[in-house]
Amino acid sequence: MYNIYMVKKGGANIVKGLENDNSDFITKTLKYCNAFGVFSNFVIVFICIIVIGISWKSVRKYKEVEAKVISVENKSDNQKCLSKAEKTPGEKKISYCVVNFEYVVNGQTITSSIETTITKEQYVPGTTKTIYYNKNDIQDIKFITIGKGVLLISVSVLSLTVIATIIRLFFADNTLVKWWIGLQCAKTAVDILD
Repeated sequence: MYNIYMVKKGGANIVKGLENDNSDFITKTLKYCNAFGVFSNFVIVFICIIVIGISWKSVRKYKEVEAKVISVENKSDNQKCLSKAEKTPGEKKISYCVVNFEYVVNGQTITSSIETTITKEQYVPGTTKTIYYNKNDIQDIKFITIGKGVLLISVSVLSLTVIATIIRLFFADNTLVKWWIGLQCAKTAVDILD
């Protein structure tokens, strides 16, 4: 606890002690905000590591291949594969298509299909498209795998979070870092109150 006393300096009265209390309050607040930020960063790092593991498994499971579109058919008698002309704007018609592909894996020609909600015009027979097949089951194919994109984003977030954590832990006394921590704290407070 600080004693409050008046000091005459250059004709102006300055209240000492209140300045120290304000400074002490700001320092403690920044410490708590920094501790919360470090804790949050560790949670983010943990989540990123899990996501990286899952997406890495997905990336390793599927392989890219160029495939020829053989045909586009109705999914069933009551689920028709529509063309763009059959879908009027604003109408909630869904196009149920089965796209049949032919592709080569290890010198072996494979035929497989994907059920989708595209329109007929998007996959024209005779054209080639990039698809992904499961290395363990070459009949299992997909249009896209989320593995690569998710892996790249997760690694980027992980890297930035680790850098931010190092800055928070080892450079918290730096004036610029204090400002950054204060701004982060203020933003968090506004988000919580909002």
